Amino acid sequence: MNKNKLPKWLIVAGVVMLGVSLSGTAAAALSYYSQNYIAQMDVKSIGVTLNENNTPVSWRNYLHSNDAWDESTGALLTNMLSDAGDSQLILNKRYDENLSVTNSGTIDEYVRVEVYHYWVDVDEEGNQTKRTDIDPDNIVIGFTDNSGWLEDTSAQTSEKNVLYYSSILEPGETTADFTDYIYISGEIAYKVSESTTTDTFTDEDGVTHKYSSTVTTYDYDGVSFVLRADVDAVQTHNAEDAIMSAWGVDVSVDDNGTMKLKR
Repeated sequence: MNKNKLPKWLIVAGVVMLGVSLSGTAAAALSYYSQNYIAQMDVKSIGVTLNENNTPVSWRNYLHSNDAWDESTGALLTNMLSDAGDSQLILNKRYDENLSVTNSGTIDEYVRVEVYHYWVDVDEEGNQTKRTDIDPDNIVIGFTDNSGWLEDTSAQTSEKNVLYYSSILEPGETTADFTDYIYISGEIAYKVSESTTTDTFTDEDGVTHKYSSTVTTYDYDGVSFVLRADVDAVQTHNAEDAIMSAWGVDVSVDDNGTMKLKR
């Protein structure tokens, strides 16, 4: 059996601003793979599409008619401010961010989503440097409840959430939303660093005086925030073993195809 993972295949990026004029970045990624069971299936039949606010953002699907891939690379959050009628980002304001996945392939599949959020510095050329010294919890993502998505809390970190759609996703079917809003906490406005310097001067009478000056710097001034969604899909054939092989998680699947995470 071929045990090599197929590569990630869509990396999508876009920019929204946070800081004095408030700037941020967004990215999405889609992928599909199956390890041990790749020899038992037509991987070219798998396809997934990431939707934002009911609009397809990114997808990759195989076109059997001409042996080619239909793919598109889009961006998250590009219309976040304009849709809300804002010229710049407003702290503590919830912006619509409804994310879902569509099976745009031709076979049944199970779907996993990894959602990342963190802060970066972006230089003039658009290169990003992750900021690990400021809190990703101030990027608040609204994950939906009772929507058919299972969160793997054992895989959760301060900047990552991992979710599995519990049902088989049939061709043409779209999942329930796994997020519904995003906002930047107003707490960042109170995160400041201060430095004080003391100097002296002598007046015309020869008297020496001391004076101090304090510089206040906002910790989040000029930084950008990243929202990234990575989508994976695996076949449903021998589902429990295929999911363990591809994603390294232990699940049970009942006769109806409903998946549960084993704790």
